[in-house]
Amino acid sequence: MNVPGKSFFRAGALERFIQGRARLILPAFVSPRGFVLLWLVLSLVLAAGALAWSAQVPRFEAGVAVVVEAAQARVEDAGEAPLLLAFLPPATLPRLKAGEPLFLQGRPGVVADSSTILSVGPQVLSPAAAKARFGLELPPQALSGPSAVVVARFQPGAAVGKATDYLGTVYPVNVRVGTRRLLWLLPFLDKLHPE
Repeated sequence: MNVPGKSFFRAGALERFIQGRARLILPAFVSPRGFVLLWLVLSLVLAAGALAWSAQVPRFEAGVAVVVEAAQARVEDAGEAPLLLAFLPPATLPRLKAGEPLFLQGRPGVVADSSTILSVGPQVLSPAAAKARFGLELPPQALSGPSAVVVARFQPGAAVGKATDYLGTVYPVNVRVGTRRLLWLLPFLDKLHPE
């Protein structure tokens, strides 16, 4: 027999049950181990972004170089050894500096990989002005338009023969013209950053 007004449950237990149902409990979508892993991945992405922002990489411009006699290059204190006359795009003139490396792209074993810029021409030269100044036949790449001209040492590393045997030889070159942030090498960011 039931006594009216009396509950079958204890009062404290019933209150805790009702309070527990009233609280909002969200389900756990990520386990504690997964949460730590997500924080670790986020930290690594942020660290890689900071490294890409702060790291500087060298920037190069391509051109063409001709091996000439020292007298033709018209550079003081150059000595008697042959020199390289490198013709580069005119926009590179403000960024060219003496002492920067110049890399030859010759046949393996014929010339040294790199050289050093001795001097930079003060202005951009037209093909006719370059012919008149240096007194030589220019390679077709240098005849295509105005060029910034640099003079560098020619060092025939492990080559067969003397350096004078290479007079008139044309080499593709890359000249270091400064640095840029590693982040700007990404294809979608490269278009946003003006040079």
